[in-house]
Amino acid sequence: MKISNKKLLIVFVCIYIAHIIFSIQYGLTIPWGGDEWFSYKNFTLMGLPFSITTSLLKEFLGQVNTENYILYRAQGLIWSSIAYYFLYRISTKSDYDELSKFAIFIAIFLGLNPFFLETSQFFRYYQLYITSSIIITFGILKYDSVFRQRRKWFYIALFSSFLIHLFLFIQLIVYIIFKELFQLNRKNIILTLTILGFVSLLIISNLPSILVWSWHNLFPTYAFDFLLIHRGFSLSTILKPFMIIFTFMYGGNLSPFTYFFLDFIYITAGIGIIYGIYFSLKNKPELRSPILFTALLPLFVSVFIIEPISLPKMTQLAPQHVIFLFPWVAFIFFQLWCFTKIGKIINILIVSGFLYAGYLNQAREYIDWGKIQNTISSDKIPIISDAPATCEFFLKNEVTWFQYTERVENIINTSDTISLTMTNWKNYQIIDSLQFWHNPKGSK
Repeated sequence: MKISNKKLLIVFVCIYIAHIIFSIQYGLTIPWGGDEWFSYKNFTLMGLPFSITTSLLKEFLGQVNTENYILYRAQGLIWSSIAYYFLYRISTKSDYDELSKFAIFIAIFLGLNPFFLETSQFFRYYQLYITSSIIITFGILKYDSVFRQRRKWFYIALFSSFLIHLFLFIQLIVYIIFKELFQLNRKNIILTLTILGFVSLLIISNLPSILVWSWHNLFPTYAFDFLLIHRGFSLSTILKPFMIIFTFMYGGNLSPFTYFFLDFIYITAGIGIIYGIYFSLKNKPELRSPILFTALLPLFVSVFIIEPISLPKMTQLAPQHVIFLFPWVAFIFFQLWCFTKIGKIINILIVSGFLYAGYLNQAREYIDWGKIQNTISSDKIPIISDAPATCEFFLKNEVTWFQYTERVENIINTSDTISLTMTNWKNYQIIDSLQFWHNPKGSK
């Protein structure tokens, strides 16, 4: 049964209004800090539209403070509004075909998903990344079969994607390489693979130095002196895909094996994803290329090639880096909903998990800096902290970074009362710099 455009508009508007309300409520609950400072202070080419918008916000709002940080975070609503508008247009223009139905499905999926809500109120470019990934996913689903005729637009998307996120660029370059490869005849495929093999041998022999040069030019703020050894494989490598899906379902604040109900739904959803991929590849030949070249192979390259060859102190792969996979997870759930009875039950369970995880995220106790200020009692008490920028943002006291040894020693020798605030437990435990299983902040 086709839904009228008027009813679709009402559905999308209701979803978006609910998204705005819960986003602002969530944003007011979680204090400003962490990587949000990096986004605020640094203009980067990766996430360029985000950086430009941030510069405009600085002009209009002034310096970020405890009164206006929620307005800075509201930038996420700009990108989510683009996502919802794009999905609405697809749902009304595709003559209610499979893409139209998927647009409605993913709009509801986003409205209920804790990860999407979480990224909308985190002052980073991840909401921009999600919106871009959704648009690219629909583009590939629609035009994959006519890749040759649309080649120009795929290459434009490839070069533009680098201004959104490095791993979105990696997704598209993997897709385009394999699409181009399968356009060739057998002789040219062998020739191309031989040339790539020789080039790979030249790169591999100098790979650590190439990685250091690339990192220093892409991320000059983090131009460390890297050890010229690779991270390699570990248990972390195997667990990463599982953690990625868990985070996409429930957000980054919840952990496995904490809530039985969520674990049960997660395992059920995992089995559903495996079955959904198998069903789609077997029964829908037109989906083989998009799923293999745009979802599975880029994920494999990201987890099992790029991170193992990276060097200690380089950012480790985390779920938010492979957001290009997020719409494809929704697409597999959509396939389950449309074509299998058990898939509808799995989707109902997943929605239940989203709602429960959303409740847990909203009810979670976050840092209350007002209580911390009251506990310190006097703004004349010096503070030693591992997060001085955040402490100075919320507290009125003089704050010293805990690694400024001379100043710390002077405070200890001259002060009757000292406040210690510790926000990052990894600073106080020995953690192998080669691996920290699902968090990019694990390197020493």
